Amino acid sequence: MSTDHLTYEQAMAELQTIMQELQQEQVSIDDLSSKSERAQQLIQYCQEKLRDINLRLEKAADKQDPSA
Repeated sequence: MSTDHLTYEQAMAELQTIMQELQQEQVSIDDLSSKSERAQQLIQYCQEKLRDINLRLEKAADKQDPSA
C-alpha cells in the first residue's frame, strides 16, 4: 500500500494500529514481515513530512528576519 495519498495523521493512526497489534501479539508470524515493512514505510513517510515542514518553517523565519 502506498503512502502517496495519506495525510500525516492517517499515517500515524495506521502506524499506531500496527504497533498495538505487534505489542498485543495479534500478528501472525506470516504477517509479521509485511507489517514490519509497512511500519517502516509509514515511519519514513512521517519523518519526511516533518523534515519538509521544518524546512518550510526555517525558510519562512529567514524571510521574516532581515539579518539572516
